[in-house]
Amino acid sequence: MRKTILALVCALSCTVCFAQHWDFNIGLALSLPDRYLFGNSDIYDDSGTTTVNGVSYSKDPKILPTITAEAGYVFPNNRIGAFMGAYWTYAWNDLYGGPSPLYEKEHILHLVPQVRVYYMYSDKMRMYGTLGMGVRYRTFAETFEGDTIRSNYLSFSYVLSPFGMSFFDKWTVSFDVGYGSPWSMVKLSAGYRF
Repeated sequence: MRKTILALVCALSCTVCFAQHWDFNIGLALSLPDRYLFGNSDIYDDSGTTTVNGVSYSKDPKILPTITAEAGYVFPNNRIGAFMGAYWTYAWNDLYGGPSPLYEKEHILHLVPQVRVYYMYSDKMRMYGTLGMGVRYRTFAETFEGDTIRSNYLSFSYVLSPFGMSFFDKWTVSFDVGYGSPWSMVKLSAGYRF
């Protein structure tokens, strides 16, 4: 019985020790709305009009900020972290000018494993760069004259953020600048560090 209790105490101690370097963050990211740069929305392009079946439509695409969630473990002695990022974007487009309005909606979910390298590592402030590659799942719906056509597909996703900063000890605030298919410009997040 004593050996069992001793083994449980050792296992619990190791678990608590291991859990001291977990980071969890949620936030919002702003993106460049250019699909040709592989941004976070496919329904956006720069022109204010489009042609569908020979009919010209005016359009007004709207893209919500990307919702971000990241969880990972940091190896402080090596200044490296391993993270999993999940990113969700919703966008819609109302097109007018033809015989009937045309509506487009899309949801995009990215799951991106990441490696984070820390340039500076302390309890109060961390500076880092992030590189990740994963998958992107997009669902798209187009409604015209009451009929809706739906499609979905998987594709490649990536994150490249050469500069990020995280402040404070337990409750954290983070600021990242970078580019990728989930987000491309600035990501602001808040989180908790074990």
